[in-house]
Amino acid sequence: MQLYPQYAVAWYELGRVQQQEKNMTGARQSFDQAREKRWADVVEITDKLLRLNPVDFPEAWLLNSVGNYSGQNFEAAENSARQGIKVDESHRTPKLEYVLGMLLLRKQDYAGASQHMQQYLSLTTQPAELDEARKQLAEIERHSSSAGLPSSSPQK
Repeated sequence: MQLYPQYAVAWYELGRVQQQEKNMTGARQSFDQAREKRWADVVEITDKLLRLNPVDFPEAWLLNSVGNYSGQNFEAAENSARQGIKVDESHRTPKLEYVLGMLLLRKQDYAGASQHMQQYLSLTTQPAELDEARKQLAEIERHSSSAGLPSSSPQK
């Protein structure tokens, strides 16, 4: 990280590792560093990779989606998350479901958001991620109830 402090992807990945190791303070600092970096670079790099091989790298679709989301290009972020889910037949990158759920929540598509968040809950095994996803699902359900829409119950 010291050699290339400007790379948001590196900070993001470090944050994920720290989060899995339950180092929440370190993870928060790394995620903050990632947010400060240029997400346009992440999008540019992953766009190039995905043009070369759009099938074998669901993780690249995830980073592309997060990069577009961070750059407030929400339509591209949603498209990337959907494409990543489509090519991730073995569900190696469940975080795509989470990201798409959050994007759909933003669009007030509560049924779609709930579906993808529940799918994420059924795929992930990380306790910290499970807790966060459950909180987000509860938020989705709250918004859905406020809008007078039927709610669906969580799977996990």
